[in-house]
Order: sequence, then structure tokens, then C-alpha cells
Amino acid sequence: MILGAMLDLGLPLEVLKEGWEKVGFKDVKVKVQRVRRKGLGGMKINFEAQAPRRGPEEMKALIGRSSLSPWAKEIASRALSRLEEAERKIHGLKGKVHFHELGDPDTILDVVGAAVGIEHFGWGEVISSPLPLSRGWIQTEHGPLPLPCPATLALLEGVPVETSSLRMEMVTPTGAAILTTVAKGYGPFPSMRVEKVGYGAGDRDPEEMPNLLRIVTGEKEAGREERLWILEADIDDMNPELFPHLEDRLRREGAVDVLLAPVQMKKGRPGVTVRLLCHEGEREKMMETLFSESTTLGIRTWAVQRATLRRKVIEVATKYGPVEVKAAFGEGERLLNIAPEYESCRRLALERRIPLKEVYQEAVRAAKETLGGGESTSS
Repeated sequence: MILGAMLDLGLPLEVLKEGWEKVGFKDVKVKVQRVRRKGLGGMKINFEAQAPRRGPEEMKALIGRSSLSPWAKEIASRALSRLEEAERKIHGLKGKVHFHELGDPDTILDVVGAAVGIEHFGWGEVISSPLPLSRGWIQTEHGPLPLPCPATLALLEGVPVETSSLRMEMVTPTGAAILTTVAKGYGPFPSMRVEKVGYGAGDRDPEEMPNLLRIVTGEKEAGREERLWILEADIDDMNPELFPHLEDRLRREGAVDVLLAPVQMKKGRPGVTVRLLCHEGEREKMMETLFSESTTLGIRTWAVQRATLRRKVIEVATKYGPVEVKAAFGEGERLLNIAPEYESCRRLALERRIPLKEVYQEAVRAAKETLGGGESTSS
């Protein structure tokens, strides 16, 4: 349904096929059709690949060896890792995980398709509504299991959910893994300028409601204000080698920003203040990660308002090659800031064996020329 909604938004089918081919699936049989669900139209995609079942490590190895972009590799691999951890948790395993139905090719095709689709559109931030969970039973290779599926529930720990009256599976483990990997927050409709709406259709057509997944795309309004949370802890008894791992975990779990600052604590001991910014729907998960990955015994939290400029990620052509840049706009669509993407610039600097700062300067120049920012634009 996620891929169907992306196709409805204009994602070329060839983008999906190319992504699948890069991980070794060259003969995927695909059927795309427009269907109606309770009077609403949506895109429905079905695909089939002749391939053996694979475990999570085999799937991640395929992705790692592929020619997908580093970003798409990371997103797809993280989604599979989340599935793996959920299976390990619900079955009480410590070693190798067997995926059963999740080992079918559909799983890797779904996560890779979602990753290349998001990359194609250049979505900088994904916000999800609370996820609907229903009652009932589903037949699996383990036998009948209650809904929500145990793996789905394990993946949705710390995620806002709401009750559905339908007695059918509303959120699958793979869907939950994808959403919890890419979503930066969960809650009400974000403030933005709506550009396009896409609908992805499911197989079933229940009487109670249209079985459709909706994706709304748009750009943040200039001067937008949003409610976020600050979490903060002072630590003076932790091995310094562990702080980079802590920061990386917090960012991977969805922190908007992470700050590590040196402080002097009681009895003259040197310490570190860990401060992070997150969306309200991520607060509990951030606290759990901070407690589990650090030695702190307490966390301070408070709500804050953040004002942001409307941002847009574009690719500009430079004399060294294409570079992604982030442009920020103020009132009247005035271009205020240009920030070249670090990894994009670093890749060219290493390939061409030139100083990184030269790639940055060329990217800013090319972005100003493309966007018409003139000399008043800063970076």
C-alpha cells in the first residue's frame, strides 16, 4: 500500500524496478492497476519474484553488496534490522533469527522499494498519523496469532496508536518496520503547503471503510512553529568512548538534533551534558534509549516551540559532479540560506581528490545560480 500510494503520487515504476535489480531481483513480475475502494480511487501494486526465502542477514548482505545509494542502503537495512530485533524479542532468541513468511522476497522488495521511492521524491521529513490497530486473528506458519500481530506490536513500542473496529490486519510487521524507520514523528497533520495526495490500495475491500493508505506531500510553511521536546542529562561516570555510539543511536532513533557539551560537575569532576531535541511522539523512545545506552539515572524534559524556515532539497550540477543542497526560504519565497549536503560533497571530494571546501564553495555557487539567490544569499 505504501508503494501503491507512491506510484499514485507519480513515482515511475522503473524507479522501483531499477532498485530491485540493484539488489539482484531482475525478473520481478509486476502488475499495477487503478482500483476503487468505497468510491475512492487508488493504485494497487502486486509483484512476484522467484527466489528462495532468506533470513535477515542474507537480505542485508544483498543490500550491502548492491549499487543502491548509501542512504537507500541504510534505510532498507535499518528496516530489516528492526524486523529482526522484533522477531528475536517475541521468540526469546539470542542467536540467528528465522523469518518464516517474512523471509519471502516480498519483504526485501517492500523495504527497498520504500527506500528508493522516498529517495526519488527527496522527502526531507516523514510524519505519520497514529497507527490503527484492530482485533481478531491471523493465520501464520506458527498457527493462529492474535491481532495486532506480536511482531507488529514489538515494532510499535513507543509509537502512538489508535483503535480500529475492523477485524482484519491493519498494520503488517513489514509496514510497521518501514514506518518506524522513516517517520520522524507521529501525531496531528503537520503545518505545510499541500502539493499532492496519493492513495495506495490494499487487497481487501471491507464494507466499513475504504481500504486505502494516503500519503500527502508538501513543503513546510515559512516561519512554521512546531512543538518539540528537549531531553537533557548530565553524566560524569561514563566511558568517553561510548558517547559517539550514544549520539549515533539517538539520531538513528529519530532525534531531531543531539548536543554533547562538556561541564564541570560536583566535586570538580568533568562531565558531559547530553541534550537532544525530538518530536512528541518520539519522547518515550528517546528516554528509553538514553537510559539504556548511558549511565544517567535521571533525565530532564520540557516542551519547547521551534520556528523553522521552509526548506527544499535540490540537486545542482557542479563542475565536479551533482551535489545535493538544502535551500531555506523566508517570507515572499526569498532564498535565505544554502547548505550543501556533507555526504554528497565528501563523496565528490574523495572521488576527485580535491579539498572538501572547494566542493562546498562550488555547490553554493551552483545553487545560487540555479535558484537565483544572488549575492545576498548566505550558506
